[in-house]
Amino acid sequence: MSLTARYFLFLTLAVTLAFFLLVATLSELEKDESHLSMLREASQLMDLAESTQNTVQDVVHPLLKVGTPRLVLEASSGALFTRLLFRRFSERNPRYTFRQPSLNPLNPLNRPSDTEAEMINRFRGDPYLTELADLRTIGNESFFQLARPIKSDERCLACHGEPKSAPIELTERYTTGSGFGWPTDEVIGMNLISIPTQDLQNYQRNRASIILFGLGIMAFSLLGIGHWLFRRLVTKRLFEAAAVLEEVQRDPTGRRRLRRPGTDEIGQLGQGVNRVADALRDYRAEVAFKIEEKTQALSREAELLREREVAALEAKGLMEKCLAMAGGILVATDTQGRITLINRRGCRILGYEEHELLGRDWFATCIPEESRDAERAAFDRAATKETPPVTAVEGVVVTREGKTLLISWNALPLRSPQGKWLGVVSSGEEVTALRRLEKELSQTREKAEAANESKSLFLAAMSHEIRTPMSAIIGIGELLGDTPLDAKQQRFVEVLTRNGEVLLALIDNILDLSRAENSRIEFRQVPVNLETLASEVVETTRVLAREKRLAVTQSLAEELVLDRLGDPVRLRQILLNLLGNAVKFTQVGSITLSVKDEEDHPGYVQFSVQDTGQGIPREKRDVIFEPFVQADDIASHLHGGVGLGLAICKKLVTQMGGWISVASDLGRGSRFLFSLPLPVQEGVSKEIPPPDNQTDAPPEEELIAALAGRRFLLVEDSEDNVMLVEGFLQGTDCQLVVAENGLAALEWMAKPGVTFDVVLMDMQMPMMDGYTASRKIRKWEQRQHRRPVPILALTAHALPEDREKSLASGCNAHLTKPIRKRRLLENIVRHLQPMDAEGSLT
Repeated sequence: MSLTARYFLFLTLAVTLAFFLLVATLSELEKDESHLSMLREASQLMDLAESTQNTVQDVVHPLLKVGTPRLVLEASSGALFTRLLFRRFSERNPRYTFRQPSLNPLNPLNRPSDTEAEMINRFRGDPYLTELADLRTIGNESFFQLARPIKSDERCLACHGEPKSAPIELTERYTTGSGFGWPTDEVIGMNLISIPTQDLQNYQRNRASIILFGLGIMAFSLLGIGHWLFRRLVTKRLFEAAAVLEEVQRDPTGRRRLRRPGTDEIGQLGQGVNRVADALRDYRAEVAFKIEEKTQALSREAELLREREVAALEAKGLMEKCLAMAGGILVATDTQGRITLINRRGCRILGYEEHELLGRDWFATCIPEESRDAERAAFDRAATKETPPVTAVEGVVVTREGKTLLISWNALPLRSPQGKWLGVVSSGEEVTALRRLEKELSQTREKAEAANESKSLFLAAMSHEIRTPMSAIIGIGELLGDTPLDAKQQRFVEVLTRNGEVLLALIDNILDLSRAENSRIEFRQVPVNLETLASEVVETTRVLAREKRLAVTQSLAEELVLDRLGDPVRLRQILLNLLGNAVKFTQVGSITLSVKDEEDHPGYVQFSVQDTGQGIPREKRDVIFEPFVQADDIASHLHGGVGLGLAICKKLVTQMGGWISVASDLGRGSRFLFSLPLPVQEGVSKEIPPPDNQTDAPPEEELIAALAGRRFLLVEDSEDNVMLVEGFLQGTDCQLVVAENGLAALEWMAKPGVTFDVVLMDMQMPMMDGYTASRKIRKWEQRQHRRPVPILALTAHALPEDREKSLASGCNAHLTKPIRKRRLLENIVRHLQPMDAEGSLT
């Protein structure tokens, strides 16, 4: 765009902008003037209306008496007189309207519209508001409205008070439905004057049009004058300067210059043009000199290029030596996948000579047909700049003899300095034997895991098989202990029971160790109060230490935060194992449990069990936490045990993210330390659920009394266990029905008129096991709309997943064999439901 056009455009925009700003200003001024004009006119009329109304109220109304004719009575109203006055005024000036709307009028004609009612309510809500003036649109017509409030006084109540005190003429004419009950000194209506704005707006619009027309003529005149001056003072002189520059371009040696360029801005430009013409003449001579210098420099560069060519040939020889020394396959391909470079080692691996591979298609020669398309697609993707280098990608190549080899590739796209794709260079190492070895190791690991799983299944099965007869041994021993025995027989029973408990603890330890080795123990994160937990395990240990008269104490650091998150069951198990060991190997002295924060690891808690026992030899301290290892073989014979407790403790502590250690002086005692991550928990309960053997249970007599009159179904295929349960329930005045398997249990449940208070269900039985029977009982209860009967799983399966399986099949509780009499009675009573008057379940 030329300078003239730009100047003209900028001038036009400036004039247009000024014009519109002036129009907007005039429009706003006219609007304000129109509004003020109508406000003055309406205010004068409103003053006239209020003066008329006050004159009638103050002068005419007191002269009239009550009982005068209706016409005179109505004429005495200032509001009526004012309306009549404005009606006459409106006949000569139809542009004006006057209304006196009221929220409670006598005359229905004075009822307000919604807009008028809103204005009256504004006066009522603001006692300081004395006037409202605004432009409003009613229908298709615009009005200027002025409103002032009407407040009632004592004179108004003569007619607008109570209907019975008002003139009879008013009540006869308007009835008593409205217009009465006015309060004093409160806004009850308003005087409203409306003036159409159309005429005044037309006048103002015509006047504005004339002004705008004049302004437009003035603007275009100024625009034309400015354009003429610009051409005279600027454009012509610029054309002269351009002509001089064109002449200099055609003939740099010419002598043409601008004459009298002047001293203004355009003149300074002309002076610059003259200086450019002079500089071009000087520059031409300088350029000729530099061309000569550049020619000499190019000659020197040509000599350097010849020297670099020689160096490149030497580098190529060195690169060929490096390629020959490469251990794997090193191959370069162009953009079409043709081989441009390959090392000797790669040729030997593939079974070709170098000249046989150069120029051939890599994919058609060395890649199997089934993977050729995928490899070529990956090669084509390397053409994009976004493709990163390929690292450690395995692929199969085919040798000349047809043998397949597994190669681990690293590839890099080759590009020129300008970014053009030149091909790909790849290096590969054969990993066929390595992957075969890894596969063999993986198969070996899978076999080991399968063997470990088989061991776990074997231990679980053995636990079940051992627990089943152990249940009878321990239970019958307990029943035998309740019979009249002499002292020798009582000792025999105690030995039988004690060794049964030892064997049962051994089974539990073996199972725990197996689960810990397989990392199958699931740890919970629930609120734990350390003070409550420490008190609980110390109190349990005192019962064990009472025979040896050992002092068992606890010590908690003052700054220790007690409320933590952890697994209280496993933490209790670890502490009881360590405290039990301390009691076992301590003959005289004391045992102390200490708890404090781990100083070097925030969020960890350190537990310490200190005893005054015999201590641990130095050579045994490194293996004391291994399974089936004890510090002293003689001590193991004296105190029993097979060395699983500490191994289980280490497994549990390690899997919970902690560590365990021991410090000991032979003959002076031992100190076991372990630390666990137990995050601080804010706002949690300080109580943890106690173990089953620590609950406050009622006396056995109350348990026996609670079973009176009840009927139980025992589903059990072992005659010994049936005899044991019958012995536990003997003397309870209850009825026990025995079913030898799940099918028999279903038949008993479906017999008409037969109900049971509790079902004791063995889970492993012939024909139908307890899991299936429990599920079928629950479905039968749903179909018959029967209330579910409590089902207690009474089984030798002791693993946590066994408990979950029992509960999932519909059982209410899972009791592990061997079961003690008191525990069985407590669980039966806990699940009993109330009986109605007839003895059936409610």
